[in-house]
Amino acid sequence: MTNRDDLQLEYESNAERYRALCSEVLEQIDVLLREEGITLASPCEHRVKKWTSIIEKIERNQSDPRSLSDIRDVAGIRIIALFRRDVDRIEKIIEANFDVTQKEDAFARLTENQFGYGSIHYEVMPPPGWSKIPTLKNLSGLHAEIQLRTGSQHIWAAASHSLQYKRETHVPPPLRRSISRVAALLETVDLEFERFLVEREQYAGQLSKGASDQSLDTESLKALFDASLPARNRVDGKEDYADVLDDLTHFNIQTTGQLHQIFEKHLEAVLKEDHVRAEDYAKITTDHGTPIDDGILRARSGVFFTHTGLCRTVVKKELGEPFGLYLQKKRYDKK
Repeated sequence: MTNRDDLQLEYESNAERYRALCSEVLEQIDVLLREEGITLASPCEHRVKKWTSIIEKIERNQSDPRSLSDIRDVAGIRIIALFRRDVDRIEKIIEANFDVTQKEDAFARLTENQFGYGSIHYEVMPPPGWSKIPTLKNLSGLHAEIQLRTGSQHIWAAASHSLQYKRETHVPPPLRRSISRVAALLETVDLEFERFLVEREQYAGQLSKGASDQSLDTESLKALFDASLPARNRVDGKEDYADVLDDLTHFNIQTTGQLHQIFEKHLEAVLKEDHVRAEDYAKITTDHGTPIDDGILRARSGVFFTHTGLCRTVVKKELGEPFGLYLQKKRYDKK
């Protein structure tokens, strides 16, 4: 039998390493998700298992770990995807960037009398390359558990845990039909979101083939931006098309044709302004030693405005002072 005093001493000696592992894995995942343009339902969660929780699990499972390394979920990370299709993309990211020692689909392991709306569970270790980095080599050999699920799956997991309904036999017979409907509805949410995304993609495809003058909505506005503005100015995931749409609607610019005419009149001048402002911004930040951020990197690459920034600047040239005052008031009201 394992000496629990020795195991606790090992835990206390390594707890800080596990916290560092969680932080580093989260940082890497955050960068990788941003590079792929993946938006989560909520920020990633993490925890280092408390010693009391470790003992409770050992007793509950009647296990006998020889050392802390036999307990693979001391460090735990949870990723909650917004859409089901993103789960597949995040799986590929995890498998390409970490040393996966085990993968399990929790839904696949459920028996017919278990409620389920599962998630993907990974056991991972730092990739071999981390051992060559001085600040990361101390994390080599540690394991972390990564849970990956959708927002709907997370709601089910939280509710079933609170209700303590893991199997059908745990549920009072009069309530079984109702709780089954809840599980089915949550699964339907994911399926219907997936259907919506497919229809949205089909609609976006039709925009490029349709009439040149269409009513402005967030999709037609994005399509017009992508067709008319330089791709290098676009910042995926950070273009607030809905906010710009409200600005345009306020000044009765309601069709792609109207906005395209304004682009034709002023876009060339605004792109020259974009170049000059990028040069000036890069020079100022370099001279004053400002910490490098995404804006500085963009300026150094020769761009300053985002797509939405280009649009607002073009419209300001068309409408003049009224649009400028409107934007000032809007910024003030948000403070």
